[in-house]
Amino acid sequence: MYLTVNEPDLAINMYKKAKQYDNMIRLVSKHRKEMLRDTHLYLAGLFEKEGKWPDAEQHFVEAGCWNMAAELYMKHQMWEEALRVAKSYGGPKEIAEIARKWAATVGGEGGSKLLIKQGLVEAALEYEVDNRNFEEAFRLAENNCRHRLPDVHLRYALFLEDENRFKEAEEEFVRAGKPTEAINMHTHNQDFHSAIRVAKQFAPNQLSSILGEQAKFFVSRREFQKAEQCYI
Repeated sequence: MYLTVNEPDLAINMYKKAKQYDNMIRLVSKHRKEMLRDTHLYLAGLFEKEGKWPDAEQHFVEAGCWNMAAELYMKHQMWEEALRVAKSYGGPKEIAEIARKWAATVGGEGGSKLLIKQGLVEAALEYEVDNRNFEEAFRLAENNCRHRLPDVHLRYALFLEDENRFKEAEEEFVRAGKPTEAINMHTHNQDFHSAIRVAKQFAPNQLSSILGEQAKFFVSRREFQKAEQCYI
């Protein structure tokens, strides 16, 4: 009768009060399509407060917000459910992110083993890198995903640079196929000799810019003859 007199909102509200949510959604999807997503989110929040996780998940997914369903499960330490949702609706990146958060709650070697058990070797590798356990990260990359070796070398190089272990960092940058990063590191530290050495061996096209930076350094110290030689 509400619909007959063109009052769909009253019909929707009637079902809302009566907690007949399927009928409520049916009318919203037909008469108030622009409100459908917000209605699903409203119901998801309602079911979350009531502890009805599967119902909340369903409405988050219907609203196009599967990640909120995953966050709901993570908030309540229901990691297997969170991972299931990610595997159903997300991509490799989202799956790995949730798995790594789960591993972090376990901690230590157990976190890595958990990820490997889930078949997420690359996530285990990232977990080890995040925890600066580079030896294990290299082992995982060597045995399971060699295409990730350059990434591990790069992350290790950045770690070594932060530790002021510049010679070791240089070696890792080169192994990562990033000699320019090693050159930039040396140039930033005003170690132009090392920068030129790396450039001559791995990136000759960088020599001119390094000498230009070295010249500026000498100019700042008023060592003009040395600057002149660099420019020449």
